[in-house]
Amino acid sequence: MSFYSKLLCSLFLLSACAPKTQMALSAQQEQMVLKRSREASTALMSQLKTQLKAAIQQQGTAGAVTTCSTIAPALAQQVGQAQGLEIHRVSTKNRNPQGIPDSFETKALQGWTQYPVADVKGPEEVYGVEIEKGEPVFRYTRAIRIQPACLQCHGQNIQPEVKAAIQTHYPEDQAVGYQLNELRGAVSTRIALNELLSDEEQVEH
Repeated sequence: MSFYSKLLCSLFLLSACAPKTQMALSAQQEQMVLKRSREASTALMSQLKTQLKAAIQQQGTAGAVTTCSTIAPALAQQVGQAQGLEIHRVSTKNRNPQGIPDSFETKALQGWTQYPVADVKGPEEVYGVEIEKGEPVFRYTRAIRIQPACLQCHGQNIQPEVKAAIQTHYPEDQAVGYQLNELRGAVSTRIALNELLSDEEQVEH
């Protein structure tokens, strides 16, 4: 079975195990929220990469750890407001204490770790509708893989001054010891559907 066949099976199983809802999105509605989630995920990771690269050039890697601790949450809030959704990063080996995955995110992460890194050739994503506190919510996750620059702060041979900076800002850090292309975590978005679809109906009518 090919990687993509296995991935599709995993997506089906994840969907089958998810809480049942009484609402089904039309194909158009699903594409709308999926597009918004994809764009938000791309924007967050692209902007974060750009700002961290600049911080490393100006302050060194240790200084960039301090910058990351402030700009990452700010960027997530900025992108979320622009796209009308909630967005954050999660990992089973989290650095930020607020980056612990919930059950939906955990299932997605577990699904991605089943396959060899060499088989990963395109975006890895899992999405679906769940009921949270009685309300329908569109959930989306996209995998984050370790890139060369990530190894400076998340690899197996981290410089002492970088370790010290990480310990200062993230005393309970678990996000080290990674290798190139290994699964780092996921970008996760959440869109409240009742308000969104209500607004859409008002526009249509």
